[in-house]
Order: sequence, then structure tokens, then C-alpha cells
Amino acid sequence: MKRYWEDYVLLKDQECEKYFDDNYKGTRMLFILGAGFDERMCQGIKHVGSLSKNMDVWLIRFEEAPNSDSLKYSAKVEENIKELYKVVRQEQISEKEIKMWDLSGDLERPISDPSSVKFITENAEKLQEYDVINIDISALPQNIYFVLLDRLLSTYYGKKIVNIMACENYLVDKKTNPVGIDERAHYFIGYGATGNAANGKPIIWLPVLGECDKERLIKCHDFIMQESESEEICPLVPFPSINERRADEIILKFREQLFDVWNIEKKNIIYASETNPFQVYRRICETVEHYCKVLKPLGGSEQKENESCLFVFTALTSKLMAIGSFLAAFNLKRESFNINIAGLYNRGYNVEDTSAEMEVETGKNVVYCLCLADNGL
Repeated sequence: MKRYWEDYVLLKDQECEKYFDDNYKGTRMLFILGAGFDERMCQGIKHVGSLSKNMDVWLIRFEEAPNSDSLKYSAKVEENIKELYKVVRQEQISEKEIKMWDLSGDLERPISDPSSVKFITENAEKLQEYDVINIDISALPQNIYFVLLDRLLSTYYGKKIVNIMACENYLVDKKTNPVGIDERAHYFIGYGATGNAANGKPIIWLPVLGECDKERLIKCHDFIMQESESEEICPLVPFPSINERRADEIILKFREQLFDVWNIEKKNIIYASETNPFQVYRRICETVEHYCKVLKPLGGSEQKENESCLFVFTALTSKLMAIGSFLAAFNLKRESFNINIAGLYNRGYNVEDTSAEMEVETGKNVVYCLCLADNGL
């Protein structure tokens, strides 16, 4: 299998500024970010360097449900936007919208997946004008940024430079909890949205675990495995980590569900660095290739290795590790493996009081930039 990111550039904090100034002068650059309440919203754009004076900025506003818990943080969103205006001039910024909910009927219906596809389609002509596209996912919901990344990479593979930025702080992610979670999980557009394509093949589920609540994990499992005749679960946890005990704490939190209910073998647990999404990407690719090779004989001599089973990825973790999971799914799908991505819609977020630890948490904010290639992907 061809791996797209065996060689990569992963930058951190001030390394981003130097790299951008050294490599992208004279290029037309676009910076895409979300208008969110997350205090990390503007951290990435502060590390673009001198190019921030001339680049275009697309600020994505996403419409919350009328009863969303996130609406109570509206003042924080506007505060973050004011901070953005201090970094770049207001005339550089174009506000865009992605609808998350269809409110036209009697029931609210989540539409962030098709709305994100529509966003890329409607702006396709404008996107063609740029040499470099940076997308900062720090304040974007996963249901939006997974689809945006897929459409951007699918459209501009080998044609433009696409960089992914994220401000990482797992303590902030830990205290930002989704609420109003749907009863039923779903597959993302392009990754199984039309239904489960297992067709009697074994399902291998790779959930990337963080500090999510057990309810979300169970709902994803029940949705993925509802028609499974044969299943294998390979959880991926963060190690090494800034908190040396983080992986142990996550495994302990889900110990009963993983080992007593689902009977997972300890050897199935995968470890990857929480601060290197490319290592997450590699570990997942290695696991997929291993299972395809092992299970190929069950399908007969005519079956190809990459058709031997269905793989489902779920990112219930911090943003950097989620990016690694997505990159693996994108690469594997383009190499004709059977890949689905499952997730859950929710109706907002609740942020626990962090006032006592805010200074510590802010100090742990680190901006990362994934430069997927210098000359196209």
C-alpha cells in the first residue's frame, strides 16, 4: 500500500512562523478557521508570521440549534472574533456560514455533513485562486472539520499545498463536553454515509480514545456492530503523553466496558503519541494492513487483501489524534480499502468551570501545523 505521509513536516509554535516566512513568501494564501467559543480559536493564526498581513481569511460561523447549550457562550465567540481583528485587518476577513441544523420542519435535523460539502462546492472557484490553503480546526466541531478536510484533500490532492493547524491542549478538550447527544451514531459523508457495507465481512473497529464519556463509546459500538457477524475492537490510546498516566487513566475509565463486556484482548490496544498525528496515522495504517493480510485467506483465493474486512474509525479524542485518524482513513480509502468513519451528532457543548486551573491550561496551549507536502500532497 502506498502511504502518503511517510515523510512529513510537523511544526510547533514559533517553528510555524519561520517555516511560513521561509517557504510561502510570494504565494496567495488562504486561512480558514471557525468562529467558536474555544479560547484557542486565534492561537493558530497568530503563528503564521509576516504573511498574516496579506493573506485572506475565511471565518466560518456555524449555526447552532435553538436549544443548544453552546449559545450561552455567544459572548465568548464575539470576544474571540475581536481578538482575530487584532491579528488581521477586518478587510482581509470574509465571513462564511455552514448550517449545522435544518430547522424547517417539526423536528431539528442535523445537516452539518452536507452543508460542509456544499460549502466547498460553492466556494470552489474562489479556492482555485490560492496556492496555499491553511485550515485551523481548533474551534471547529468534528462533524464539520472531518468533511471539510476530506473535500479539500479530495479536490486538491497533488494540486495545492494544504496545511492543517490545531491548538492542542487536552485539558481544555477534557472539560469541553458534548451535550444533547443523538441516540444513534452516523457515518460521515464519503465514509459509509449510505449505509454499512460489511456484506458479511468481519468488522474491525478502531476507536481512538480520549476523555469522552462512556455513553458515546457505547452508542458508536452499538451502531457499528448492529449487523456484524464477526467483530474485532482495537482501541488506540495516547502514549507517550504530556501526562504520563493519561493512557492508563483512559484504559481504567473504560476497563469494564472494554475487557468485561466486549472481551477485548489487551494485545489489541494500540499506542501512539498524543502530539504526533502522523504516528497515529502510521499505527492505524499498520493495523489495517495486518488484519487484511491475516483475514485474506477466509475470503478465498479470488479475494484481494484490501477487501477482506470493513474497518470503522471513530475519533473520541483530542484534535491532533483525531486528525491522525482522519489522515489514515483518507489514505486507506484512496488505496481502495473498505473504510468507514462513525461519529455522533450533539446539540452543543458544556464547558466545566476551569477558573482554578486556567493559568495552567493556558500554559499548555501548543499550536501545531501539519504541512502535508511542500509541492502538493
